[in-house]
Amino acid sequence: MLITILAFYMCIQIGYLLLDNRTNNIKMMNTVLSLLVFSIYFILFFFKNEKFGADTLNYITEFTNYCRFPANYIGLDYTYLMIFKFINLLMLGNCEVSWLMWIWPLFIIGLTIYLCMHFKIEMLYIIALFSSFIGGELLTNAMRQGFSLAILMLAFCFYLNKKYVSFLFFSALSLLFHQASFLIIAIVISSRFSYKIFMPGVFVSIYLAFFTSYLDFLPGVEGFRTSILRYLPYSSDDFIVRLISILTLIITYVVFLWVLRKEIFRSLKSLNTMNNIICICMIVSMVPYFGFRIVYGIYPLFLLLAYTEIKKINGQSFLFLSIITLINSVITIVWLSASSYMRSISFVNIT
Repeated sequence: MLITILAFYMCIQIGYLLLDNRTNNIKMMNTVLSLLVFSIYFILFFFKNEKFGADTLNYITEFTNYCRFPANYIGLDYTYLMIFKFINLLMLGNCEVSWLMWIWPLFIIGLTIYLCMHFKIEMLYIIALFSSFIGGELLTNAMRQGFSLAILMLAFCFYLNKKYVSFLFFSALSLLFHQASFLIIAIVISSRFSYKIFMPGVFVSIYLAFFTSYLDFLPGVEGFRTSILRYLPYSSDDFIVRLISILTLIITYVVFLWVLRKEIFRSLKSLNTMNNIICICMIVSMVPYFGFRIVYGIYPLFLLLAYTEIKKINGQSFLFLSIITLINSVITIVWLSASSYMRSISFVNIT
């Protein structure tokens, strides 16, 4: 079912890219058709198979426990309690476990639509994001990070518009649902520094955190180091996920460079930021069970930054999103087709 949806995205974008005269009417037709297909995709979530997504059943189990004993529920960490309280609020206090499959994507997609409308971002951004392997994971597997990133995208939009108080507020709010958002925020903000400062700073920080005890007085450093080292022997377990994630990010960067071409020199500050982000993501993606979470968090913001820069410099942002949608759809189709696990589980379960 998902492959069919993605194939439609591909056909729409190929049709658009083959047309020489990209008028507003053709862009509008592309957007309308893409959103129509996306609306069908969203409707399918009302019938989503609970077994689709490696962590989905875990979230259902935890949410069931929360609904049974909300006053006594603690969760695996504070983010579980926070997100279940918020989801129950969205459910108007009904705490209906069967609603989780559609409340989850409804919030993420709904907030993304809102920020596109409020900040005048082309709606094709939604398709480009959620046609990607990463976007699909946020809607079907990484629930806490999906909620956190939807809020963080809103915060980042305020940041790009120099509304820093709103940025800080929504950034803090995103931390309630996933701890990795702290690192995402730190990476994006620090990447604004010159690569001459940023990259040496990264290597010095890695050395101090993992090969010395100088930073152990800081809260969380020892626990962070222990968790990273604990998973290193299992690097083969999630290798494909980390590979697809970083590949998606790098391809988006390459398309960004291609769309701007000679005009890239008008965007040296953003180019510096994006280069830094790519470098740090390539480093962290080597770490199992951690690297892909960072790339998951970075990608929506990276895509938004690339889109914003292209729109400002040469106005070819729609072309950029169309190419990204096409490529992301191809990558996701390959993943769904090649993975024996994904082939064995139907996306929908209509009984």
